[in-house]
Amino acid sequence: MYLSQNSRLVARRVPPAEFVCLAAGTGFRGVDVSTSGVMKEGIDAAPPLLDQTKLVPGDAGFRVEFRKDDGTFRRDLRTLAPEEGARLGLETLCAVMRKGV
Repeated sequence: MYLSQNSRLVARRVPPAEFVCLAAGTGFRGVDVSTSGVMKEGIDAAPPLLDQTKLVPGDAGFRVEFRKDDGTFRRDLRTLAPEEGARLGLETLCAVMRKGV
């Protein structure tokens, strides 16, 4: 088990690459992955940055719309393909379903 820095600590005000360096500089062993940030900056940039900082990917939020219809849900599932997640070292993705939704 290891501590992983979560992006909510900086209120998503820093770019993903800077967030990773901040996590490494403050002693975290892992960093939570912003799937939208990775996709925006390019998936090829993430693995070398994680290697350089010696961080492991922690939690990865997976934003899927599950309340509308099956087509929307399936479209959102394709936003991060399994092989792309594996390239980042992710073993699981999670989506939070809040009570009452």
